[in-house]
Amino acid sequence: MFFVFFLIGNHLYQTHQNNQNKIINILQQSKDIQKENQKLKNKLYTLTTNLYEGIRDNGDKEYYHFLKHQLVKTTKTNGLTKWYRFPNTTISELQNFGATLKDLINVGFLPSDFQKAGFDVKHLKNVGCVVQELKSVGYSLQAMITAGFTLLELKTSYTVKELQQAGYSASEMLLAGFTLLELKGNFAVQALINEGFTVADLKQAGYSAQTLHHEGVHLDKLKQAGYDIPALKEAGFSAFQLKKMNYSLQELKNHYSINTLQMDGFSLYDLKEAGYTAQELKDAGITFYSLIKLGYSVKDLTNTGFTIHQLKDYFYVNEFKNAGFSLQTIKEGGFRLDEMPEFRQAGYTKQALEDVGFTSEEIQAAGFR
Repeated sequence: MFFVFFLIGNHLYQTHQNNQNKIINILQQSKDIQKENQKLKNKLYTLTTNLYEGIRDNGDKEYYHFLKHQLVKTTKTNGLTKWYRFPNTTISELQNFGATLKDLINVGFLPSDFQKAGFDVKHLKNVGCVVQELKSVGYSLQAMITAGFTLLELKTSYTVKELQQAGYSASEMLLAGFTLLELKGNFAVQALINEGFTVADLKQAGYSAQTLHHEGVHLDKLKQAGYDIPALKEAGFSAFQLKKMNYSLQELKNHYSINTLQMDGFSLYDLKEAGYTAQELKDAGITFYSLIKLGYSVKDLTNTGFTIHQLKDYFYVNEFKNAGFSLQTIKEGGFRLDEMPEFRQAGYTKQALEDVGFTSEEIQAAGFR
């Protein structure tokens, strides 16, 4: 019985040993395969990264791709090397053969090819790529700035708004050749003033008084900058505000209505002194009695359409005479013979009175001698 167990155990041991040996052999074979695979990879790398050489009759050396048998470069006897871009070649292939970025550009690779290959802007800038080329293939403005492109180089390819958002100040843009007119609308007015621009500068650039007032620029600054009354009025300033800034009524009268000027504190006497005619005040709704009180003359008032009959109670006969009215017109205007002293003071004679239709009896009855 013991012998049977011995045989079984021995068989199991031998089986285990055989399996172990098989595993060891398999592992060794795997290592050998890996080594062979690495050798093949190395050989492939050698074939793809090394070139075979041919020499022309003139001494120029030509280098060809081992696998593709394509001409990759020529080294001339003077030491200059010319590279070639053969079909389906890649940037990395030529780089592996020693081509520089400049060489790659010279054989026709575009900025878009370099972007796909993962090149950064700085490398491409260093070999002569310009902003517009790099922008057109998708490189960002921030990437351009990081690469060292100057604002002067960026200005033709980006808007003021884009450059401002990238962090450039108004003064930097002016130094780069932008005009204040180009900056208009992209920077806050106060920001421009804080950078040293005057209100006069902003006016020259086309900013309206209304815009500047809305942005907080005071009336005195606008006046100093040379904005005229129409511009200030359009900006929303009242006649009262302009009056406080020492604008005269004479300056304001052609820009604000009579009623507005009255509401802003100017009296009717101020308006008359500023040259407003009786007609203008009448048209603005000023009453007949107010015009009389203001001291307008007979001629002023009759020129507005008021009649002698309306005016006779407020003026003497001689004032009508001096205004150019004839005695006949004055008589027809409603003056009576009981006002004869006024006629006498006006220098009219008895004969003149008779000539306009007064009878001798009426004249004598009125006390005219």
